[in-house]
Amino acid sequence: MALLKLDTVLDHWRQDHFLSVPLPAQVMSRDRYRTISWNLHLSDPDEDTAKRAHPTMTDWSD
Repeated sequence: MALLKLDTVLDHWRQDHFLSVPLPAQVMSRDRYRTISWNLHLSDPDEDTAKRAHPTMTDWSD
């Protein structure tokens, strides 16, 4: 088994590629993946929330 490096994430859904990858298309559609990735935002809960919400306010409070 080998690793296949594709140029973009959306290349996983291409059908005309010589080394096409069928698994992502079997799991979910390209548009559904894009919608989820656009709306899913991960953050570190240990990060200072005040700095993240108002970066200029933390400069004044020092």
